[in-house]
Amino acid sequence: MITGIIPKQAFSTLEDLPIIKTNHYFLNIGDDLILSFLSDLSKRILRESFFKTEPSFFALAFWLRKSNIKRILNENIRTNNFALKPLGKVFHLCPSNVNTMFIYSLVLALLAGNKNVVRISA
Repeated sequence: MITGIIPKQAFSTLEDLPIIKTNHYFLNIGDDLILSFLSDLSKRILRESFFKTEPSFFALAFWLRKSNIKRILNENIRTNNFALKPLGKVFHLCPSNVNTMFIYSLVLALLAGNKNVVRISA
């Protein structure tokens, strides 16, 4: 399924894709594991020649930079009046007309500490 979004020629093997491995059901909001995963993904997208010709992937990689994600977290996490906690599982339906659109909501759900299920359309 992932080959429909990320062609095989983009990475030397699909096993090269970064993976988040954890034994915890919930992650912490803005967990370092997620930040390092997103930073690694951004660097890999920027490094691969295939993505340099795809503006949507280039914009995604730029948005996924660690400094930008930390800025997003700092702007949005205000714990003065309410408690922040993961909700559980988030289900994402991916539009077929924009390859990278679902990744933005996926990243925000990951940063909130949720587990995610992604349905990728044909």
